[in-house]
Amino acid sequence: MTYSSGWGYYPSGGLGVVLVILIVLLLMGRSAPLRFLLAAGTVVGMVCPMSALSAQAGGGSLTVSSRAFKDGQRIPEEYTDYGTGKSIPLSWSNLPPRARSIAIVMDDPDARTPRPFVHWVIYNIPAATTSLEAGLPTKPRLDAPKGALQGSNSKSSTGYFGPRPPKGDAPHHYHIKVYALDQELQIEPGADEERLLKATSGHVLGQGELTGTVQKK
Repeated sequence: MTYSSGWGYYPSGGLGVVLVILIVLLLMGRSAPLRFLLAAGTVVGMVCPMSALSAQAGGGSLTVSSRAFKDGQRIPEEYTDYGTGKSIPLSWSNLPPRARSIAIVMDDPDARTPRPFVHWVIYNIPAATTSLEAGLPTKPRLDAPKGALQGSNSKSSTGYFGPRPPKGDAPHHYHIKVYALDQELQIEPGADEERLLKATSGHVLGQGELTGTVQKK
C-alpha cells in the first residue's frame, strides 16, 4: 500500500515511517538521531524489503501454467484455429485468501488490428477452481466450472477462438492473463474485454500471465 502527499508517494509500514522521519531530521540538520535512523532503516529494509511493499501496492502474483506448453513456447496446433481450435488447458496457484472469483483474458498484441485481438474472455470462475480443462464448450454459461461465464472475443463469437495468425507472419505472442478478484462480477454473459476490465477495476487482488506463440509458415 502507498500513501500520497504533496511531494509524491511513499510506502506504508515501518519503512515508510522511517523514511518520513529521516527526511524531517535532514531538513532540521540533526545528525545523531539521523545516524540511528539510518541503522533502523537498514534493519526495516531487511525485514520488509521493497519487493514485499510492491506486492502490497500491486497485488500478489499468481503462477499460471499449462500442461500443453511452457511459458514463452509454441502453442500446439490443436489449440489454434489451424487445428481443432479447442481451448487451452490452464492451471494457476498462489491465489490470495480473499479471492472470490477468477477472470481470464487471452489476447494477441501482434495482430494487425488497432488494438490487441481478443481470443478469450471468461469470468466468475469460482475461487476454489485451480484449473480449466482443455476444450471448454463455446457457450455463455458453463456447467463446469459451475457459474463461470464466457464473454465475446474479437471475432464477435462467444468463448475461446483459437489463434490464427496470417501465414508468413513472425511469431505472434498470445498473452493469457489470469485475475484474482475480491468479488463475483455483476455483468451478464457475453461481455467483451473492455466491459470486463471496467468491471474488475478496484477488485483485482492478484494476477499472473502465461504467454505462448504461434507461427504459420
